[in-house]
Amino acid sequence: MFIRRLFNIGEKAKWIIVELFVVFVGVYMAFLFQQYAEDQKLRQEKDKVLMSLKA
Repeated sequence: MFIRRLFNIGEKAKWIIVELFVVFVGVYMAFLFQQYAEDQKLRQEKDKVLMSLKA
C-alpha cells in the first residue's frame, strides 16, 4: 500500500513536469513567432523606405 502511494505521487509528479515542459515550450514558441512577425514588419518598412528613396 505504501509503495502504491509513492508510485502514484511519482506519476503525478511526472505529469506535472510534462505539463510544465509543454507550457514552457509553448510560451517560447509564441515569443519566437512574435519576434519573426516583428522582423518581417520591420523588413517591409525598410523596403518601403528604400523604394521611396529610389523613386
